[in-house]
Amino acid sequence: MIGLLSLLKNPLTKMVFNKASDHFKHKAEKVKVIRAAEIEAAKDTDIARIKSQDQSYKDEILMVWLISMLTTGWFPSTRENFREWVSIINDLPDSVWYLVIIVFTASFGSKVTKSVLDRKKK
Repeated sequence: MIGLLSLLKNPLTKMVFNKASDHFKHKAEKVKVIRAAEIEAAKDTDIARIKSQDQSYKDEILMVWLISMLTTGWFPSTRENFREWVSIINDLPDSVWYLVIIVFTASFGSKVTKSVLDRKKK
């Protein structure tokens, strides 16, 4: 026990403990700074993305196109075009469907894509 106390009183041991505690304090401070920077970057990214979406009409154009394609089957004058469109869609390979899903994900978010993929599995 006395040997342990004399070891703790040793200036070299004190220096090692101080250096180790300073290292961990510095590491904790560094982690705090990095986390704060990541949070600030995430805030800036979200604000920039939201501002860019205010001036974008891609979602509306995509939705109008999709609705117009789906409603062509309701009118007798465009019913034949609708049948051709459906036959073309049915013959598309899976890779094209994946690209369509990517476009819809970018436009409308992942919830719509998840529901589309879940429907295809059933």
